[in-house]
Amino acid sequence: MKRQKILFLTPRFPYPLVGGDKIKSYYLLRHLAAHHDVVLVSLYEGKQLPAQYRSALEQLGIRVFWIPYLAWKAWTKAVIRIPTPTAADIACFYDPAMQRIVDRLVAQEHFDVAMAFFIRTAEYVKHLPMPKILLAEDCRTLYQTRSYQHSKSHLFHHIGRWLEVQKLRRYEAEIVNYFDIVTLVSKVDIEAMQKLNPHARYRLLINGVDVSNIPFRDEQQRRKDLIFIGKLDVWANVLMIKRLVQNILPKIWAKHPEVKLRIVGAYPPRILYRYLSDRVQLLPNVPKVEDFLYQAAVFLHPHSGGSGIQNKLLLAMATGCPIITTPTGNQGIGARHQQHAMVGESDEELAAYAIQLLESPQLRSALVRNARRYVEKYFAWENVYRQMDSVLAEVLPDAATKVETPELATVNGNAVPLIASSVPEGIQ
Repeated sequence: MKRQKILFLTPRFPYPLVGGDKIKSYYLLRHLAAHHDVVLVSLYEGKQLPAQYRSALEQLGIRVFWIPYLAWKAWTKAVIRIPTPTAADIACFYDPAMQRIVDRLVAQEHFDVAMAFFIRTAEYVKHLPMPKILLAEDCRTLYQTRSYQHSKSHLFHHIGRWLEVQKLRRYEAEIVNYFDIVTLVSKVDIEAMQKLNPHARYRLLINGVDVSNIPFRDEQQRRKDLIFIGKLDVWANVLMIKRLVQNILPKIWAKHPEVKLRIVGAYPPRILYRYLSDRVQLLPNVPKVEDFLYQAAVFLHPHSGGSGIQNKLLLAMATGCPIITTPTGNQGIGARHQQHAMVGESDEELAAYAIQLLESPQLRSALVRNARRYVEKYFAWENVYRQMDSVLAEVLPDAATKVETPELATVNGNAVPLIASSVPEGIQ
């Protein structure tokens, strides 16, 4: 395998590991830097990048360039572009200073390939004269469409996301034409992108969990209460919390009034505080959400919007926290109902499953043991690395590794990699 020189762009600095996009980009960078020469150009949400954050990437052998990202400036640019065809998701993350760094690096050095993580960084590299990979992760048109459909009670969000859908539909269909390969995390996202542009070259690049460093703990007899975790300034998470508090928890409290919900995550917006009470607690910006997953009897996840893979569910499955989610929450994971998780759609179903699990430590134990084995088999980072190497080898044959690309199977309608020789029940 020949070492390649890779230019890698991210819209958020991939450290510390808070948020699924940071986790994914960090682990991909770590793997790529072990075999290739990697240069990272990234926005950082703040005025000054802490030295320890930069050091965390440089210790992997990565050269780091960064540009400060100030939210108020970004949203000012987005507001100014409302009358234009540019989507807010793109306008917010385009900075001429970052473009100048990219252009200077390309002029001064030879890169074998450019990788844009998230569609938000596609503009910076789309015209570069080299092989290009867009690590799109999810179909943003699908994400915003679902968010728009479930924001009817929030007029500002409803109108804003409808406008964003119209702009993204045009943009995504065009931008993928500039890239040799576009990767997405689930079959659903690939199918959504194919409807926008059937001519681009799409590949599956799933998400992973660092199972080797996440202890599994059962101990269901000692667990109690409900939990919800996530990056709390994400609108889809706000909608889930609202649904939990207003629609689902009252049904659970009718039978178990003592049960509490703990909301754990980073960057809680002001709107969340209206949902708090003695039985709904907020634990913001904790060092490790796993510490709270180990205590909870149920992770209740009433997903109805968004796209991609819910990393928070993979983490819960790895730790031993039982999960209840919806078909869209299960997208890209393919957990089997009543074997790895409880999967329902209506508020009544989700509440009933929560009551059932709260009352049965034995059922919780069976679910989490199956879930841990499932995550170990299909969502360890080694599986993601195999897919990444395969994608890289498609555009740069000299970058091919000796690791075979895993065969894909369909689990409950979701494509997952088959690594082991045995085939779990439910895969057809």
